[in-house]
Amino acid sequence: MDEHGAMILGEKSSGGACGIRVSSVGGIEVRNSAASSCTVTEDGDTVDNGCPVDVELTTDGENPYENFYDLDNLSKAMNEYFDGTKD
Repeated sequence: MDEHGAMILGEKSSGGACGIRVSSVGGIEVRNSAASSCTVTEDGDTVDNGCPVDVELTTDGENPYENFYDLDNLSKAMNEYFDGTKD
């Protein structure tokens, strides 16, 4: 998302960029088809294996998503990213 001046915070997604479609013909035949379309980057690479993040927020421990609700941490990460001071 850098090329759009945006950042992605959170956790790398599990993927699933290739759609699964369910269709029927006259309500008689039902068909499932996978990967009939797929989301790709400008370079033609698939994002089906997950979208990378600029700042990983998950942690080890009892609640791996606690940083998703820490507004001070989120603000710090965004400020560092947009100020160019991200490690």
